This record gives sequence, C-alpha cells and structure tokens, in this order.
Amino acid sequence: MFTITSEIIVAGEGTDFTNIPIESSPPIEELLKDREIKENSLEKIPKETPKAPYIQPEKNTVFIYHSHNRESFIPHLKDSFDASSAQHKEINITLVGKRLGDQLIKKGIGAVVDTTDVASILYERNWKYRQSYDVSREVVEEALATNEHFLYLFDIHRDSVGRKATTTTIDGKTYAKIYFVIGKSHENYKENEKFAIELNRMIEEKYPTLTRGIARKDKTTGNGVYNQDLSERSVIIEIGGPENTLDELYNTVDLFAEIFAEYYFKDAVEVNG
Repeated sequence: MFTITSEIIVAGEGTDFTNIPIESSPPIEELLKDREIKENSLEKIPKETPKAPYIQPEKNTVFIYHSHNRESFIPHLKDSFDASSAQHKEINITLVGKRLGDQLIKKGIGAVVDTTDVASILYERNWKYRQSYDVSREVVEEALATNEHFLYLFDIHRDSVGRKATTTTIDGKTYAKIYFVIGKSHENYKENEKFAIELNRMIEEKYPTLTRGIARKDKTTGNGVYNQDLSERSVIIEIGGPENTLDELYNTVDLFAEIFAEYYFKDAVEVNG
C-alpha cells in the first residue's frame, strides 16, 4: 500500500494514486521456486535481424542493474497468477536490461549490464526482500570503484500493477509503459529528479502514451534512496508489469534507447562545452 508520502511529480496518461508504482514484497521462498516456462511463450518474440558489426564505444558510461532481478511475467510462466508469483531465475527483468545495454552500445553509448542474482544473496544471508537495495548497493559501489566513467545508473524493474495501467498501443504495436521512480531520502535527489523530468519530457514529445510519469518516494513508502545518492543521473525505471510480455518490454526498451541516445549526446556536448 502507498501512503500520502508517495508523490506523483509528473503524471502520464491514466496515472493517478490508484496505480502508482507498487513495491511488492514476496517471500524469499517465492522468489526461489523453480517455475516452469509456458511452452512456445517465448517463440512469439521476434529475433533481431543481424546487422553490420558496430564499433564498441571507448568508455562505459551507463551501468544497468536489477535490484529485483527475478521479476518475471505471467504470460511466460506456468502456475503464476500475480506479481508475487511471477518470479523466475532466468526469464526475468535482466533480459530487458540486457536488451537495453545492447541497444545503447549499438548507438555508440558504452553500457555494462549487471545480472547479479540478488534473490540468491538475500537467501544466503537470511535477509528480507526489502534489503534487496542493500545488496544492489554493493554491486553499484563496486562498479563505480572500478570504472570512474559510470555516470548513468539505471535500476530496471517491472511494476506490480495490472496490464491496463502498464500497456499502450502505438501505431498498432503494443508497448509496456515506463514509470520513473525517484528516491527523495537523500540530499541530492533533485538532480536525479531533473534528469528523470527531462527524459520523461522527451518521451512524451515523441510517444505521448509511453510514459506513466514520475513518482517520488521517501523511506515511509520504500527504500527511499534506491542507490540514487551515488550519482546525479540515477533512476529506477519501471517497465511494464507482471501481465506484460517480454516482447512488449523489448519494444519499449528499443524506443527508450533511441530517446536516451538523443539525451546522451546532447548532454555530452553541454558538459564538454
């Protein structure tokens, strides 16, 4: 449940407090269950057409990670009927992060995708699900310590709300909608918020129904920081929900990579003068 301390900074089409991003908290045992994949559910996802090799960017500036790495999708799993049970060790949100990383690299933006199994670490340490961000913080801090060029930190999730709130159709193609989440329980959150507002504006300009907007949360409604104190361009990106398909999330990631590339190269020019 959300409280009044959850704030909608920018509301996209159809967004209100009834469908603000929800931090579900499934039991660790639920995360670790071996669930069967629905036969043929992944065959519907079109394979990318091979293209000419692209040049690897000189430096990696984008770090993509997954605090809730086993978040998965009901259409691809047997015996999964809600957000808590839509968990899988392989068919999960990390595939979406990988897709984003690949798309960014193709556009000349250096990206690293981390697929640490946070759920397993929680189990090994006898930690609660809410401590996922403590584990992912270790991952991010190690990444920053080994690469001074990381500036953009994307924690990729899928939301826990229903399909109606997380899906849109653009030119006859179905997409999973995006929602940015900003943690306000640290002193520099306004910089991250500024970053999210600009990305959201650029998305709305080209694809008005693709974004659900931006939510701001403090420690009373979740972690409240979400590792966003580690960089001024750090955000949670919620893409779709448990009732969406990987294909729908991939469609969205491809558009987001296009938008972010525009932002990235404009930002690089402004920073470097």
